[in-house]
Amino acid sequence: MIGLLSQKSKHRNIKKDVLLMLFYGVLSFILGWVKFNVPDIQGATTDLREIPLLISVFHISNPWVTVGACLISSGSTLSDGSYLSSFLMHMISVFISWYIYRYFSRLNIQSYKLGIIWFIYVAFYYLLLLYPILIITNYLVGINTEKGFIPFYLGMVSPSRFEIITTALITSLYLIQHKMRLALQQHKADLEATVKVRTDELVTTIKELKATQQQLIQTEKMASLGTLTAGVAHEINNPLNFIAGGLYLIEDIQKEECIQKGVNTEEFNTAIESIKEGLERATGIVKSLMDFSHWGSHVLVECNIHNIIDNTLQFMSFMLKDITIVKEYNLQENVFLFPEKIHQVIMYLVDNAIYAINLDTANARKIIISTYSIGDTAVLKISNTGPKIPEKDLNQIFDPFFTTKDPGKGKGIGLSICYTLISEHKGVIFAKNEDDAVTFTIEIPMKNNRQQ
Repeated sequence: MIGLLSQKSKHRNIKKDVLLMLFYGVLSFILGWVKFNVPDIQGATTDLREIPLLISVFHISNPWVTVGACLISSGSTLSDGSYLSSFLMHMISVFISWYIYRYFSRLNIQSYKLGIIWFIYVAFYYLLLLYPILIITNYLVGINTEKGFIPFYLGMVSPSRFEIITTALITSLYLIQHKMRLALQQHKADLEATVKVRTDELVTTIKELKATQQQLIQTEKMASLGTLTAGVAHEINNPLNFIAGGLYLIEDIQKEECIQKGVNTEEFNTAIESIKEGLERATGIVKSLMDFSHWGSHVLVECNIHNIIDNTLQFMSFMLKDITIVKEYNLQENVFLFPEKIHQVIMYLVDNAIYAINLDTANARKIIISTYSIGDTAVLKISNTGPKIPEKDLNQIFDPFFTTKDPGKGKGIGLSICYTLISEHKGVIFAKNEDDAVTFTIEIPMKNNRQQ
């Protein structure tokens, strides 16, 4: 792919060079007709054709392309002159000038200084390149052979003062503005790149702020829910205590009456046991609600994580009626945790597991919760038998607002909140597709937590 792009770029450069060759070659050809004959030298003239040829070296990327511009430019040679001589002197001089310009450009000289250097170079271009090559090529083609080198040379220099100064001034001023334009273009590109980077950073910051806002809103909602749940649980707990006390009193009275009257108490005992079972379930639910609603702890508390899991499952029991819960508790130590935050994490992961299981009713409806330790790290795994998470999404599911659920089914903040809450425990959370389940793993360093 990179090679293909490089080849396309190379073709674009060749096409651009050919167009520049034609443009500057034709322009030089036209200016070559504006001639002033040099006295006493056959075919020698002074003109302005050097201006486009020298400017072309600023733009053409391949020095050999300048040869084509010189071929076109030499077409305006007078009939008493030599086309070959004109072509050779321009070709050699412009070819060398291309390398001279590239050398000075690599020095990163300021634009105006480069313009001064080029002004001086143009004088040397005429005096050390163009005119000496003209004289030599004239001798080679049999023109002006009767003139000596020095008289021939001086005869060319003196009438060409205007051309030399004009060419040097125009090309150096053009070079200054050309370099300034390139610098402005580079500065513009740098600014655009900087703006893009800053814009990307701003977009990322806005996303993070939105995610933080959503997490704060969710936290406030959970805190309010916890407060409400605690109040409701407390109010329910009072009448349950009255019912329990009254039940025990009825049981004692009934036993005394049955003993005095010799009545069979089997049916009565069955009814009492049934009432007791219902009372215990209601009491267990209230206890789970009160544990779950214990918000406001900002310090780590030594906890039995199994109790937190059981309380959360008890609280969500109405959603788990037809789902098998398999508990594999192997963690022997207590862990220092923020209990309310771990409650919330487990609730999100179990709710996520229930949603996944309900997507595919053909599979076994099972949630496996296991705990164990690896060194000083407590590990909690929650696996479900729902469909696999696409591999391309595994690294994104904890990103704020990313969700694989159908529209309206999820906002993509639950797992993001889990990630944040586990990070507050200096832990990690990640998901993995296994052979027959999708597993979310939480690892919390117990040793570090104790030191906080």
